[in-house]
Amino acid sequence: MNKPGFTLVEVLLALSLLLVGATSLSFLLRASQINLASAAKLSLALDQIASQAEILAATPFDQIIAKTNQTFANDCGLIKVVPMQSDLVQIQLSLKWDKEHPLLELETLRSKY
Repeated sequence: MNKPGFTLVEVLLALSLLLVGATSLSFLLRASQINLASAAKLSLALDQIASQAEILAATPFDQIIAKTNQTFANDCGLIKVVPMQSDLVQIQLSLKWDKEHPLLELETLRSKY
């Protein structure tokens, strides 16, 4: 009974190990696909909030107060302007970029000078 080749048990064990490896790889690929989609949404949200911040930076100081409670990015973002002093305001930008993630927020100060 010393025939060359593999026994049925060895073949089944090798196939089961291959199946476990393939299943693990499919879960890994699915997780990376979900993370890639989330990263793409976050990148778009960062571009939108940075774009709005640049628009506000180019807005004359006297017109900044009028921007409070305005929305941007298809009503997903909100601008709040809080006067700190007569020549200083705090600008808060918040953007709801995904249902499952918290708000993306940016705060900055803007001086009249």
